[in-house]
Amino acid sequence: MFRISACTIARNEAKNIRHWVNSVRIFADEIIVVDTGSTDETRELAREEGAVVYEFPWCSDFSAAKNFALDKASGDWVVMLDADEYFDEPSQKKLRTVLQKYNRQKKIAGFITPFLNIDVEQGGSILSQAWQMRVFRREKQLRFAGKVHESLQNYAIDGKDREFILLKDLQFIHTGYSRTIIKEKLQRNLQILLREIQEQGGEHPRQYGYLQDCYMGLEDYQKAIHYGLLALKHRQETGLMGQTNSIVCKLLNAMRLSGLADYGKELEKAAEAYPDLPEVYFFYGQHLLSKMEGAKARKALLKAKELYEKPLTSAEDIRNLTVGNMPSLINDYMKKIEKYADYYTAMEKDDFLGAARNASQYLRAAYCNDSCVKDDKVGSMKSAHSLLTSIVILNKDLLIYTKQLIESIRQYTEKGSYEIIVVDNGSQDGSVEWLQQQNDVRLIANKENAGFPKGCNQGMEIARGQEILLLNNDTVVTTNWLTNLRQALYAEPGIGAVGPVTNSCSNLQKIEIPYPNENDPVAMRAMQSFAAAYNKSDPRKWHKWMMLVGFCMLFKREVYEQIGGMDEAYSPGNFEDDDYSMRIRRAGYEILLCRDTFIHHFGSKTFYKLTNGMLGKERTQYDQYMQRNDDYFCQKWNLRKDFYHRYRTILPSLKFSDEPMRIIEYEAGSTMDLYILGSLCRQGDIKGTTSHKPDLEIGGSYPLLYAEDLGQFIDILEGEYQLIIIAEDIQKYGDKIQEIIEQIEKHLSIGGWMITVKDGQWLQMQKE
Repeated sequence: MFRISACTIARNEAKNIRHWVNSVRIFADEIIVVDTGSTDETRELAREEGAVVYEFPWCSDFSAAKNFALDKASGDWVVMLDADEYFDEPSQKKLRTVLQKYNRQKKIAGFITPFLNIDVEQGGSILSQAWQMRVFRREKQLRFAGKVHESLQNYAIDGKDREFILLKDLQFIHTGYSRTIIKEKLQRNLQILLREIQEQGGEHPRQYGYLQDCYMGLEDYQKAIHYGLLALKHRQETGLMGQTNSIVCKLLNAMRLSGLADYGKELEKAAEAYPDLPEVYFFYGQHLLSKMEGAKARKALLKAKELYEKPLTSAEDIRNLTVGNMPSLINDYMKKIEKYADYYTAMEKDDFLGAARNASQYLRAAYCNDSCVKDDKVGSMKSAHSLLTSIVILNKDLLIYTKQLIESIRQYTEKGSYEIIVVDNGSQDGSVEWLQQQNDVRLIANKENAGFPKGCNQGMEIARGQEILLLNNDTVVTTNWLTNLRQALYAEPGIGAVGPVTNSCSNLQKIEIPYPNENDPVAMRAMQSFAAAYNKSDPRKWHKWMMLVGFCMLFKREVYEQIGGMDEAYSPGNFEDDDYSMRIRRAGYEILLCRDTFIHHFGSKTFYKLTNGMLGKERTQYDQYMQRNDDYFCQKWNLRKDFYHRYRTILPSLKFSDEPMRIIEYEAGSTMDLYILGSLCRQGDIKGTTSHKPDLEIGGSYPLLYAEDLGQFIDILEGEYQLIIIAEDIQKYGDKIQEIIEQIEKHLSIGGWMITVKDGQWLQMQKE
């Protein structure tokens, strides 16, 4: 009978180590944790869970630590996973059975299995897919090499044939490269590589691919191109088995992001050189679409899909994707090409007016004239035109985006209606020098990174405008953007803050766009054409909202004077906009989401720069910092964790008539659900209940009542409702379900609906 050793090397993995041990327990005969110098409870927690713990002094060499673990293992097979990796549950259950099948086939030394890189901070979204070896025989000739990006090498000298085969039956998950912490790890890996190169007296081909990977992630695209070309030239010597397509993809992406003038020609050459790589055709289709060549883009994407669907037959076919979930992305692009066919046809003909009309039609953006706005609101807007808006922008080493934003403000905002205040947080990329030369920019140049909340406060303190606008520097403003937002802000005295929709954002402020989110002139020209059609002021598209994401938030000076600046305890950033929205509503003001106004948001550029290097030596993972801010926010306002931002995913898909409706929701919590219902049913009499009494104090546009349980909720019901939502699984009530439904049905009008959850699925019932 064979034995399995599960091994990992770990350092400060207290948050992961329990899960790791429990994930391998089902198949492992021995569990080994090699600790490389933890200062948290990693060792103690591992021992509590039954692992054998060894200590290995860290020497900036991942291979040395893993080979030490191999020396301690006694099993016939080794499962070597990082502490932030685990096999999914089906794989855990069948791993031993799979090994039993191959155990007697001695020439098979290991298995290359698929894995998913997921972002745990973004709801488990897939960052990329790849193949790696994590399961292999424990044999003396199988050892790890490379101080970083270590790989298993076969050092057999007896001529024994050894095979490493693809095995689709097993899959593991990697959680350690969430978007907010990946750069910190890349910086660490790059430093180890550079030290290794110095020690060995020069570069080795096996390091080219890893250097390309580091520089790509750190946005040094010229170096990424340099090492990508070297890796392809010496790919037989790199030892990166089957990863040619990964190198090609990163090379092409680096060329695109560097603004290479001949990017299109490079794509054509890549298609000739690597005709079997689906990723090349995917990038080519993406590029053609950015040029508004819809027909050609469709052909290239179909070719990518055809190649991708070919089965993998050997280790040489390993597909290490750099473009995420390709089938899903291809389908999204194909749907976009089909849906916006007339738009792309117009753009190919340089018929920009026609393109704008088509975009308007597709998105049902209502064209409205002055008669759509009441006279008193027109008068209010006329006075608003004479106001000064203080636009506060933060910058940290993102001159290319900040410069582009300021130029768009100058082009698309009425001259004399605004002032620009830029707070620079210690940039080293020439930002300060350029900003000092701009006559229309008021600059605060911090020597160090003060963080987002404090930087905003610095800008607001010197603002002279009657209104203040916080604007991310990775945005681009558009036609009528500020005019439309002002119209909404001054529509009623009780409105305190307003915000637009965009293409990259959370909080349901994101809309679908028919152009690529790429920072190149063609894409931006298409974006402005789209925005010109979209940005037509329409009060019917203003919705009361719970909170605004801070990429673009406009509020009256009286709000700022009443509630003050941002809470700097959230520095360097995140949750400060949630907090500010909460304070605005608790002060008695309404917040509006303006679905008649669109600005472009590249997404996360500013924040990645602001957080890079800001966490301190004691914090090696940024998600710990996010967790702290989340905890602080919930404790400050006495909220239930993970509940404040939650909304029922079924709600945005509901359709309502223009008739008045009475709607009530059980366990509406912090009222996000009620705001969604209010945006969909403008004539709705909407209220909800909560079992958490502090929710009653957070302030909101819709009544929130206290109901300790479902029985108390039913007692609250009065009269008839057109919609009753029970936002919990009624299956837990067992044989009382029918009685509960009958009690609720008494309060439904004829044709009214009850929506609830049963066995984890949404259930909709209509009263006949």
